[in-house]
Amino acid sequence: MEQCEVDSTLQLAVFADDPVVAEEDAQLVPDLEVPECPEGYAVVSTEETCQQFADTIRDKPISVKYWQWQHKGCIFNEGRIVHFNAYNGTSGSKGPKTYKVICYSRENPNQYSISTEIITPTITPIMPTLDLSPIITPLPNDRRNVLHIIADDMRPNLHHAYGSTDVDTPNLDALSKKSSVFVNAYCQQAICNPSRNSFLTGLRPDSTQVWTHTTSFRKEQRQNAISLHKYFKDHGYLTLGAGKVYHLGNNNAEWSRRFFKPTVQHCPPAPDGLMPLFCVDEDDAVYEDREVAEKALEYLTMAKIENKNFYIAAGFNKPHTPFRMPRSFWNNYESRTIASAKYRLMHPSVPDVACVKTFGVRYPNGTLYSWDPKENAVPVEAQIDVRKHYYASISWVDSLIGLLLKKLDDLGLTDSTMVMFHGDHGYYLGESGEWEKKMLFETTNRVPLIIFNPDQPGYERRTDFAELVDLYPTAAAMAGLPAPPGLDGKALIGERAVIKDAAFSQYPRCQDLYHPIVWMGCYNTPSSGITWMGYSIRTLHWRYSEWRIWDGLQLQGVWDSRGLYARELYNHTGHFADSNNTFDLEHINLKGEESLQGTILDLQKQLKAHFHPDKVV
Repeated sequence: MEQCEVDSTLQLAVFADDPVVAEEDAQLVPDLEVPECPEGYAVVSTEETCQQFADTIRDKPISVKYWQWQHKGCIFNEGRIVHFNAYNGTSGSKGPKTYKVICYSRENPNQYSISTEIITPTITPIMPTLDLSPIITPLPNDRRNVLHIIADDMRPNLHHAYGSTDVDTPNLDALSKKSSVFVNAYCQQAICNPSRNSFLTGLRPDSTQVWTHTTSFRKEQRQNAISLHKYFKDHGYLTLGAGKVYHLGNNNAEWSRRFFKPTVQHCPPAPDGLMPLFCVDEDDAVYEDREVAEKALEYLTMAKIENKNFYIAAGFNKPHTPFRMPRSFWNNYESRTIASAKYRLMHPSVPDVACVKTFGVRYPNGTLYSWDPKENAVPVEAQIDVRKHYYASISWVDSLIGLLLKKLDDLGLTDSTMVMFHGDHGYYLGESGEWEKKMLFETTNRVPLIIFNPDQPGYERRTDFAELVDLYPTAAAMAGLPAPPGLDGKALIGERAVIKDAAFSQYPRCQDLYHPIVWMGCYNTPSSGITWMGYSIRTLHWRYSEWRIWDGLQLQGVWDSRGLYARELYNHTGHFADSNNTFDLEHINLKGEESLQGTILDLQKQLKAHFHPDKVV
């Protein structure tokens, strides 16, 4: 085959090991002679990737991109690909490097023309930092990118942001120190599927009609709702997702690339064959969250090289049960002294319908502690063990988030990328005898929410109310996109920001024939089978909740006097939302206090005005 002739020169930035990230290895190759392909040929990186590139660049102009595998890489420049092998030696060595240009026929992609190798002399590094400006043009607008990070079942147990001194979260601490930290942020329903369908559409559960794990907004009345990532894709963004973003409702067509699902890993079964609540594995074992992080890192690099605005969602599974983490993270907590719950059982004033009892604390060796929030608390020693594993899971996820934040820095994307980090709902760890989510209390509804605004970096402690339903309009506003129509949420930052003085949540309950006192979580029941719906308002000083009979035909609560089944009132006056004590709140139900009946009437009016405006008292 005819060889390409050398007839041009280029100034190229060359990077050893990783052609984009390894700043310390950045080197400038002066006057490198680069062969051009013969007429009718185009360049490609290797024979193995020829077809992939052929599908991408045939009859299309080539912008700045790169392809990386192991320790090899390519730099595209003005239609050329320079392929180079990583040189021998440690990082920072200054030995010679090998280059060649591989061309493929536009008419027959399986036909190649390979240039002779070009050996460069020994080179001395002259660039202290990564500078792609000679070969990468600026983005075509001033829109902001979005890195959306979601942690499953993570309550606000973060060190700097929320004052949880029992937990190590150095990377989220660093993020919070330059971000807006919303200390009064709440989900709209304390379970995965309804919460995620809500914040990914900007619609509340009553709008999506998703209250359980049996459906998604795509199957209900709001099936035509535009998801958050589709909205960005429709506005020209590269949209990429990995991990647990949805619980139900994902649609691959709404992403720029097929959504990445990691290899799901569980703890080994206990001797009784059932899954334990926690376990520890080796550092080099397969972890789904590690796979999510690695894919997100790949996506960030892809977006940088394709030079596109991006929305990237990374959904981490932990600290969802089972709490499984690398041994090195468990070692940091195994012998640590941490706090236990202040109240071991639920107060008698709390109605049974407000509580759940769905699982026991099972150890890897099969030891099982059953529990009842009003009668039988898990032993303190077991409670501490569970907490340590939960906290270690948080630290594990924090380390992976740190990789993503570092990648933004390494790629020079931090100053153009807003970062949204949050959980999908809260979580009980033995407080008042309760465990997990599926309730209307502060501990199940309150979530961590940190938003980094690259246009206004700096720590800001936000005490006004935020709701996860606000994330969609907030992301659109900060990215510089038009306000999406028809959303229930409001922007939290920027010119469109709305200051809220209350947050609203809800949760269904289904009667359990086997436990007539404590009711089950009601998460795998069709909407028509719900027995009661709980509605809750959280203001600065109070949480007020009502449990109303559910109309399974109209799919709504019964809001007249016949529909009221139970109610709760909790005093939050003087409580601080950034200390270890914030998970032992709402212990005594004050709904019977004579002096508070006026407060109850006012809160009831606000509750009905929000959830059922046609029935305002």
